[in-house]
Amino acid sequence: MRNDIHHIIPTDGRVNQLRGNYPFGEVGTNLVNQANISNPTQNGSKLGNCISPGFTGTVFEPIDEFKGDIARMLLYFAVRYEDEVTDVTWDAHNSVPENPLDGSNDQVYEDWYIQLLYKWHMDDPVSTREEVRNEEAYNYQGNANPFIDHPEYVLEIWGSVLSTNNYSLEKIKIFPNPVSSNYVNIATTQDLDVILYNVLGKQILTEKVTSSQNTIDLSNFNKGIYLVKLISENGQVIKKLIKQ
Repeated sequence: MRNDIHHIIPTDGRVNQLRGNYPFGEVGTNLVNQANISNPTQNGSKLGNCISPGFTGTVFEPIDEFKGDIARMLLYFAVRYEDEVTDVTWDAHNSVPENPLDGSNDQVYEDWYIQLLYKWHMDDPVSTREEVRNEEAYNYQGNANPFIDHPEYVLEIWGSVLSTNNYSLEKIKIFPNPVSSNYVNIATTQDLDVILYNVLGKQILTEKVTSSQNTIDLSNFNKGIYLVKLISENGQVIKKLIKQ
């Protein structure tokens, strides 16, 4: 697992050094530009107190462009090596007290960390770069990261520890799906912002839907697979839509 290409990526040495063994998180007071950090990074990375609910220690926050990538890598690691990360060599409370492992081989990470990774997974959808790298990794190593091909798997696996608001969003139905006409309906009882992405991760449509006005016009789009992000005031979720 230490040599798994899905978990090993090129990195800027200074950024990697700054992160050290700190867990990922969202930072309140950024220490990077303060006097006690010599040679700070210049790409926008942050180091400081965690404002992600459930943890108050020091965390490292990468730039937005890589948050979803990192989340999907860490979630992959959890499902691929769930029986090994609980080994004493990876124990969360021995060498690195801040390590967010929960000691189990089914959930793997602590609740707050799963919620954080899911948020980043939703906020930064799969990019073309990830898809290309995932394909090359499969050709090299013989397996793919399932969360790149199927973003919806994250909620299916960790739904019990994720926000109930996100879980209720997951239950919203998009119908018909697959859709063979030019119109699709979103069965919702709440106001939603709807963002449609093509398979390259490009945003191609933004709509608002309500319980009474819930039809989306797809007449300008070709047949294929799309990702639909549903956003409410309480959370967001991504669903797959197929146009035939």
